[in-house]
Amino acid sequence: MVSGAGLAYYAAFTLQVVAGAAILIATGSLSESTWPALLVDLLQEIGLLAVGATATSFIVIDGGAAIMVLTQKFRDELRKQAREEGMELGREEGREAERKAWVEWIQRRDQAIAEGQDFTEPPPSEK
Repeated sequence: MVSGAGLAYYAAFTLQVVAGAAILIATGSLSESTWPALLVDLLQEIGLLAVGATATSFIVIDGGAAIMVLTQKFRDELRKQAREEGMELGREEGREAERKAWVEWIQRRDQAIAEGQDFTEPPPSEK
């Protein structure tokens, strides 16, 4: 049993080789003196057609899948990088907020001490 991709390769390959041979015959690129000479010329040219048809079939049939896989990997990498950058930004914002809370708490404590008042507010780490 041939897989769907195998049939697609076969169909694309065959279509390209037959079309190429027809174009070679129609354009007069081959010797037309006798059928044996035409056949020999055609077989020589079909080797090149087959190589091109194989490459083209692969690119057309598997190229799309390969591009989708690479695109998904690229998207995943971008998401991972964005997530890491977001986490770092969040950590930096958190550190800045904590520094600000401590500075404000120290200022309130120093002000209360300077004014001779009791300062009973717990530090930011205990909130």
